[in-house]
Amino acid sequence: MGFESFRERFNLLIYENKSFTLKALKFVSVFFSLGMLGSMVYYYGFPIDDQDKLLIIQWMKASFVFYVASYLIRIIYSFEVKAFLKKNWLEGVLFSILIINATGEFLFNYPIAINLFTSLGILNFDDYYNVFIQLYLLIVVGLDLFSATGKFQRIKMNPAIIFIGIFIGLILLGAGALCLPEMTTASGSMRFLDALFTSTSATCVTGLIVEDTATFFTFKGHIVLLALIKIGGMNILAFGMFFTLVSKFGISLKQHDVIEDFINNNSINNSKNLLTKILLISIAIELSGAFALFFTLPECDDMLSIGDRVFHSVFHSVSAFNNAGISLYTNSFYEDHLQTSYITHLVLAGLIFLGALGFTTILELISPSEMRDRLRLPWKKMHISSRIAIKSSFHLIIFGMVLFLFLEWDNSTLSDLGTVEKFITSFFQSVTTRTAGFNTVDFSQLGIPILLVFLLLMFIGGSSSSTAGGIKTSTFTLLMVAAWSTIRGKRNTELFQKNLSYSLLEKAFSILLFSLACLLVSVFVLSITESAALEDGSIRFIDIIFEEVSAFSTVGLSTGITSQLSDPGRLVIIFSMFVGRIGTLTLAFALSKAIISKDYKYPDAHMMVG
Repeated sequence: MGFESFRERFNLLIYENKSFTLKALKFVSVFFSLGMLGSMVYYYGFPIDDQDKLLIIQWMKASFVFYVASYLIRIIYSFEVKAFLKKNWLEGVLFSILIINATGEFLFNYPIAINLFTSLGILNFDDYYNVFIQLYLLIVVGLDLFSATGKFQRIKMNPAIIFIGIFIGLILLGAGALCLPEMTTASGSMRFLDALFTSTSATCVTGLIVEDTATFFTFKGHIVLLALIKIGGMNILAFGMFFTLVSKFGISLKQHDVIEDFINNNSINNSKNLLTKILLISIAIELSGAFALFFTLPECDDMLSIGDRVFHSVFHSVSAFNNAGISLYTNSFYEDHLQTSYITHLVLAGLIFLGALGFTTILELISPSEMRDRLRLPWKKMHISSRIAIKSSFHLIIFGMVLFLFLEWDNSTLSDLGTVEKFITSFFQSVTTRTAGFNTVDFSQLGIPILLVFLLLMFIGGSSSSTAGGIKTSTFTLLMVAAWSTIRGKRNTELFQKNLSYSLLEKAFSILLFSLACLLVSVFVLSITESAALEDGSIRFIDIIFEEVSAFSTVGLSTGITSQLSDPGRLVIIFSMFVGRIGTLTLAFALSKAIISKDYKYPDAHMMVG
């Protein structure tokens, strides 16, 4: 009897118990995961003694034994083993590492994976690996359990509301984690409002911080911030994967045009492949940036070991590519040992530029098939969205760079630098001011004219489907082209030999209107909440405007007033960062009610304009 025949008979023998056993495993897995996560929170978030630590470790080991046994049982009950392994490949990889590590420790008293990373200077790898496994398993088990109940199939969901809910959940989860005592160097725990502000800033990849990231947070706190930046920066990926997942469960989604805005793709049916490419490309760019930063970051007291240098390189690469602007240095890159590290500045500028360019544009630029088609067919051009993203980005960078040189040439920010250094500094500030939040100059010393220029650049922001904020370069381009066509008296709005539909222009003007309204209301409220500081002169009105635009555009630059804001003022900034990240149009879609009918038209109005 062959193996396949034996397996087929065995499967038929155990088939009667399959449904009950698998459902029981799902329910038990949920309890194990919840208990494990609670143990993790207590283990990593609170100071504990050796006895409690030993008990938690024993519980972790028992949980892992259950998970491995559960995985093997699911393989046994699977009729198609290859299909099962392919579908659950990530679980298989995680459990393989776990088994190899446990086998090495049991037989040879040598945990292979842990010692490998420890030899590279990366400490506590086992701890964070365990956290990752538990979070992953809880999500997988929870979703499988919900899908098994059949309740998801009756849910009607608005994708805009799903997207907003995902971000609110991430922010609250991050705030809760940052409130744990072991996340900060201060005694006790972080104030919830400050933790909420920090979590919102990291998740919305803004970069405004009320506490010194370098000294206030521990290594565990830095890990939490890094995770929030990565997840928040991949908002398109998170939303698209959730859409793919819930579609598999049969959830009805409305307003597909909202989804297409997120992934910038004509068809949402191939979103899974698109999102896989986005994830791989983002990781590849971040690893390449970390590799370059590893060799270019200057020596300092914070990087005494190889592990410290690796972590600093990875953290700043992820922060730069996701346009977060959060740094492990007290004054960002305006530190004595970093101000003149111009190669580091150029590496960061490259990461920021790619992150703000947009994932679909990057895909089109590096896609072998697209490049072959453009070489074989010279008349074939890139997609109009990609062309707008590339050209507008270069134009805005040159615009900001030239004005920074012109306005700050003799001021304290540039006066002591050589010509080449002035150009690099101006280039870096033009790149980072539009989308990220790193700085190599003291923004409190900048003149009002250049601050006004930066306000415009921040308001425009990056490209669609990117990690950057703002109204986006595509919106700005449509507005400029529409205005130019109106001035010239043209009936149609055209760009790159393409006609721009009225629906696109209406959407662009709607985004502009919502954005300006949000900024005006927020600045008005801030002028009330910070009235005392405005009266005594500790805060200027231009500082409030700059802070608000920076928050709404998820840039993260500040003239130094973030920590001086009152609690009501911080709530306003939190709201601005959140709305700026999810997009005003998305918020409008989520809050709007469905229109019963669109098949009617009132008589045309005749009125004066202007």
